[in-house]
Amino acid sequence: MITLLAAFPDQRSLWIGGTISGCALILLFWVQGYTSHAQEHAVIGPFRFVRHPLRLSLWLLAIGFSLGARSFPGLLFSLGILPLLYTFDLSHEEAQRRRQNLAAFRYGKFVPALVPTIFPYRREATAAPFSWRSGLFGSDTTVRRRLGRFVIGWAVLVLLERTILPVKGAWIVSGLWLLLLLIRIILHRKTLRLVFS
Repeated sequence: MITLLAAFPDQRSLWIGGTISGCALILLFWVQGYTSHAQEHAVIGPFRFVRHPLRLSLWLLAIGFSLGARSFPGLLFSLGILPLLYTFDLSHEEAQRRRQNLAAFRYGKFVPALVPTIFPYRREATAAPFSWRSGLFGSDTTVRRRLGRFVIGWAVLVLLERTILPVKGAWIVSGLWLLLLLIRIILHRKTLRLVFS
C-alpha cells in the first residue's frame, strides 16, 4: 500500500522491478519445494546459502515492486525498515533454537540470515528431495495471501503505466484495500497484527 500511494511507473521501471520480482519468485519456488517435508534442522536447498530464504524472497518481491512502481517511500520501506522488522522478529526465535541445539548454533555461525553467501553449507545426507508440487502450490496460506496481493499490485502498476486507470488510481486501490481490511477486522474481530501479517 505504501508503494502504491506514490507510484509513478514507466516502462523501464516495470522491466527492472519485474526482473527482480521474477528472481524472487524463482527463489520462493525453490524454498517452498523443500519447506513442506524438510526435517527440523535439515540444511538443504536454499537453506545452505541463507538461513531465512523465505524472508529473503518476500523482501526481494517488495524491492522489485517498489522499483517497478518508482516509489521512493516504498523503496525506503523495503530497503530500510523491512530488514529491521525481519531482524527483530527472528532474533528471539533463533536465540532459542541455538540454545537447544548445537548443530543449529554451528549453522547460525556459518550461514547469514538474509544476505546469501556464495559458499554453501554442508549438505545433509538424509535430506528429503525437492517437491515440484510443493514448490508450485506451497503449503503456507500467509505466503499465498501475500502472493495474491503482489499479483494485484503488479496489475495496478501495469494499468497505471498504460494510463488505463485515472491518475489517482493507486489511491483508489489503496483505499479499497484499507476498507476491506477494516471490514475484515470488524467481522472477524482480528487484531491489526494478524491482519497485516
